[in-house]
Amino acid sequence: MIKEEKNLDTDNPIDILFVLPFYMQSVSRLHETKGVLYPLFSYRRNEDKEEWNYLWPFLSSSEGRETKGFSFFPFYSNETVGRDRKSYFLFPLYSEREWYFKDTRYYQSSVLIINWRIEEEDRTFLNIWPLFEYKSQDDDYVFLAPSLLPFRGRGLERIIKPLFTLYEQRRREGRLMTSLLYGLYTREEEDENWKMRFAFLLELSRQDGSTGFEILGGLFGIDAKRIKVFYIPLNRNIDPPSFSSIPDCRGRAA
Repeated sequence: MIKEEKNLDTDNPIDILFVLPFYMQSVSRLHETKGVLYPLFSYRRNEDKEEWNYLWPFLSSSEGRETKGFSFFPFYSNETVGRDRKSYFLFPLYSEREWYFKDTRYYQSSVLIINWRIEEEDRTFLNIWPLFEYKSQDDDYVFLAPSLLPFRGRGLERIIKPLFTLYEQRRREGRLMTSLLYGLYTREEEDENWKMRFAFLLELSRQDGSTGFEILGGLFGIDAKRIKVFYIPLNRNIDPPSFSSIPDCRGRAA
């Protein structure tokens, strides 16, 4: 048995008692901790909340001025601290968390840890592993399939994820871009205009109401303004001269 008193020269003296491994306590005016067969059964108190562990880590509860929680691991848990909240059901089957920074609300949920849904102000991130990943901001979005890496990160998304993506669709500032099989098929759309590529073999396009095509990356091609022959662009004479501008015709007409 160990019995001790500390901080006697302060306004918060501490009374300590240990009877290992059966009982322990540390009691003061501001804090209190007691345990039986610690940490299986314990009680904690401070200025903000009280916490009970009935059979740690399986059953616990807490209550305070701005907090309240209950946990029956792994079946159910719910804890609130002010406006913030986190909970789970049949962990790790489903968990969710909601928190605020100033007046901005953030939300995150996960299924089996690797399936995520995150809401951050005007942005959304959704991952259903290993099927697809979707993220949006305002009217722009990115859709990737499959989604073998259920994580976020700028370097990861730019360098690693494209290696495992077979289908990709992006919308940015009104422009829609689609890619299939690492770019073997791509399509870009903006308003009524579009461009479609089949690797380097064939490109079809529509621009300002006129259609065109290119073969083998521009070996041969034609659109409303140019003709390509062996990769050399030649301007087309779209507007032929008027009948009245031809001298012979003008004389005959007279």
